[in-house]
Amino acid sequence: MSIFHRILFAGDLSVGSRAAFRTALSLAVGGGGHLYILNVLEPVLMESPSGAAHAARFPTFLPGDTPAHRREVEREIRGVYQADGTVAIDYLVRDGKAPDEIMRAADEVDADLIVMGTHGRTGIDRLICGSSAETVMRRSNRPVLTVREARAPQADQPIRLILHPTDFSAHSWPALGVARALARSTGARLVLLHVAAPEVFSGGTMHAAEDLSPEREALARLKQESAHVGPDGSVETRFVQGDAGSEIVNAAEEMGCDLIVMGSHGRSGLRRLLMGSVAEAVMRSAPCMTLIIKDVGAPGPAAGREELAARTPSGDWAEDGGRPSHAGAVSEPRQPGPGASRSHETRR
Repeated sequence: MSIFHRILFAGDLSVGSRAAFRTALSLAVGGGGHLYILNVLEPVLMESPSGAAHAARFPTFLPGDTPAHRREVEREIRGVYQADGTVAIDYLVRDGKAPDEIMRAADEVDADLIVMGTHGRTGIDRLICGSSAETVMRRSNRPVLTVREARAPQADQPIRLILHPTDFSAHSWPALGVARALARSTGARLVLLHVAAPEVFSGGTMHAAEDLSPEREALARLKQESAHVGPDGSVETRFVQGDAGSEIVNAAEEMGCDLIVMGSHGRSGLRRLLMGSVAEAVMRSAPCMTLIIKDVGAPGPAAGREELAARTPSGDWAEDGGRPSHAGAVSEPRQPGPGASRSHETRR
């Protein structure tokens, strides 16, 4: 049974988006929920007689923002994104910039999950084109599930292994509750991952950047608190040193994960530009689906603690907003420095 009941799927009619649609549909069917399918007609650049593009001055929709065109688009999305009648579906067609309209539609239907496909662009292509999925994840307070078109699961492929990266900060608490609930509802194995500061090379030898025993102890306590989830009542842990984004992706690849459930710090502006975002890095490179959960303390009707807590099994959320007893035991991990290396250990 899914813990999400009002699911908004944003599709662009591409072949890759159909895999994301299958995932959204399976979640809606499994939870007896309502699926909203959204297609956004974005502005098209029009050139002036002189040949200069003035999209900001002349936003234009082609082949025409008319009722007939909208009906044609709706017929197309109904044909591409079909269901078998086992779930309630509404089709929505909107005009505007995709991220803005996706977030607006999510507010209107009070979605508790947004599902999107992502092309996984990197390098200069991503810098120029950007990513609607990344923009929505960054700006929305609602859970966002991304499915990379090249690595999408088959329609009947179950979720067997869930990876939950944690830095023991408040931003990871809501994602922990969702990861636990999904592990229980799907019967999947749950692996708790912590990426600590990497070793550094100094004086001809490798040294730990700091005392890691508090982080190891915190991970052990988190495992103990989560022992009631999973198909056999067991939870695995994995302790790694290195770059957070890279190590999360490496762990997912090595273990054959089906889903990564992680929190996001929600940085914006200059700080995000300078520091980057671990969640965004994982979203772009993960070998599996990625579910990003924002801190439920942030504003947002469907992302509130009460909304998710009502569907999360007893014991996964505390009165303080889901904070595990180990929280605050360690400081947030530091960024890796020069000469850093990686190491890891896995425990059952």
